[in-house]
Amino acid sequence: MTIADHVSALPPRVQRALALLFVPAALLAICASLLWPALHAYHAQLEWRDMAAHTLARQRGLAAIEATVREQLTALPRLESWQRLYREAQGSAAIALQSDISGALSASHARPQSFTPIAPTSAGPLSKVGLRVAAAMTIDQLRELLHQIEALRHFVRIERLVIVAPPLQRPEENPALTVTLEVFGFVSNDAAVNAALTAQSGNQ
Repeated sequence: MTIADHVSALPPRVQRALALLFVPAALLAICASLLWPALHAYHAQLEWRDMAAHTLARQRGLAAIEATVREQLTALPRLESWQRLYREAQGSAAIALQSDISGALSASHARPQSFTPIAPTSAGPLSKVGLRVAAAMTIDQLRELLHQIEALRHFVRIERLVIVAPPLQRPEENPALTVTLEVFGFVSNDAAVNAALTAQSGNQ
């Protein structure tokens, strides 16, 4: 027996009540089927407008600071701090770093024992070259070595310092220490600056 047969078998009063309930339900279903796509399209349009407004505001902000940023990038290679960086165009930065440290050791009268290169790494737009240095020196020579490194033409940073003193010492002598330093120099990446300038031009 179908649903229509069940309904036709019901009393007339019940049939009228069901008809009164069915008509509003059918109207609600029709309205929902029509309104839901419209509401979805409306919300999607609002989201697109918000995204477009955000993108336009960002582009306007970039355009407003573009001239200032370009001036700063253009002036960057002429800054004194930038000049203290090593340059790959001048030769190997690792060799230049070793030459600087060798000069500092010689000026402090320390006795170098070994130089071990440390693998280069990236530090943002810069590259970082390192050197592990072992040398024998007194505490006074170590103090002078630190002064010499600080006064180098290039910026050099000591990231690790290990000092080993002899197990037996006499009060009247200044014993030789075994000092291991890990020193790093930073290499300017002029290509990165040029790429930044090109990117800024592309954002016009």
